[in-house]
Amino acid sequence: MADIANNVFGACLTCWDRTANYRRYIKSLGDNLTALESKMADLRCAYDNVNRLVSTAEKGERWIRTPITDGWLQRVETHRKEAEEILVKGKEMMGMTCLCGLCFSNCRSRYRQSKLAEAKRDDIETELDLSRTFRVKEDVAYEPADLMLERSLEALSRKRDELHNVFETVKQRVEKKEGLHLVRTPEVGGWLERVQLLLEKEVRKILEQGAQEMEKGFQGVGGDSLSQSQRNSTSYYQLSKHAEEKRATLEEELRNARSFAVFTYKPDDPLLVEIPLEPPVGLESSFEENDYDIVAWVVVSQPTDPRKIQGAIWEKLHLLRSEFDRKSELDRASKILNIMKRKSFLLFLDDVWEEIDLLNLGIPSPDHQHKSKIIFTTRSGEVCDLMRAERTKKIDCLPPDKALKLFREKVLKRTLGCRVYGFAVTYNPEAIIEENWRR
Repeated sequence: MADIANNVFGACLTCWDRTANYRRYIKSLGDNLTALESKMADLRCAYDNVNRLVSTAEKGERWIRTPITDGWLQRVETHRKEAEEILVKGKEMMGMTCLCGLCFSNCRSRYRQSKLAEAKRDDIETELDLSRTFRVKEDVAYEPADLMLERSLEALSRKRDELHNVFETVKQRVEKKEGLHLVRTPEVGGWLERVQLLLEKEVRKILEQGAQEMEKGFQGVGGDSLSQSQRNSTSYYQLSKHAEEKRATLEEELRNARSFAVFTYKPDDPLLVEIPLEPPVGLESSFEENDYDIVAWVVVSQPTDPRKIQGAIWEKLHLLRSEFDRKSELDRASKILNIMKRKSFLLFLDDVWEEIDLLNLGIPSPDHQHKSKIIFTTRSGEVCDLMRAERTKKIDCLPPDKALKLFREKVLKRTLGCRVYGFAVTYNPEAIIEENWRR
């Protein structure tokens, strides 16, 4: 009998243990409903915040909600309806008891409802975690292609107007100087041609194409508003990209315009005939032995090449070329400065077109104690002011006969020794020079 009793008691304990989870759900129905209500309140608050962001983006900015956001909002609506049903049924069951409240009636339904409440609470917690990633409008919506195109066209139009104003200013300035028999520099002339082509053809074409596409978009299909796929048309993206690229080009031309230091020059300026690419014979030797420790001649021209200037001085200082190639511009400047500041020097800078920061190249300011001098030639008085020249001297042109004689000497010296151009040049170069000179 004792064995039978033990077996029966053991079987009862086993059944009791296996129904523990079942009994937990039945007893915790009230707790699960309370927890679900709390999560529902949090979800309503999160839904309102996300919906507010979406409304701001869609109505205020005309953006389109992302698929993730749209799916989240739809799921939340479904969860809210299902949770409301669970809460209503669960609260009804809370009042159903028997034996004067000592037992629960319909335990199976109570178990099922409690389990549904717990599962729904977990689902809502998952949606709440996702809602925390929706903080700003860019998290819930995106700018469609039609708005990108509209924004790009507006930016291009503003940049076009800005460049047009600068273009007109430069053009008027140059034309005014040309009325005084000056000539526009090649840089300014090329810039005016490029900008005119940009403004009158390239930019205008993009703006017209964009306006046509935008007009089609506003009309829609059959008078209806555009669908999401139509608003994200590939043509919109392509035009927007072209507009942004062209705007960057206009910005670059604006920077080029701001860099102009010289706009015009005198056509009879002797620097126009850039024949002497080397210092006059005997120039350096006539100074080196008696007056200066260092004498250097550098044809600067344009664009200004700091490496070229430093290289000419480096050679005059008898420094190793291999060391020059290894060092940076700043390191070369430091070494040049350390040597030249202790010596007297005469530096000729020929054909300067813009301000040069000599100290950055390693060239110290002229020291009257060491009798150092810097002499430069330029076509522009503005450059003289920018370089803070102590004294300036205007050099007049040679008379036509002497200028032609000098031109012949320099050109004949080179062309007669050149076999590239062959018979026509070597046969009678003076006749060719004379004919073109008269023109």
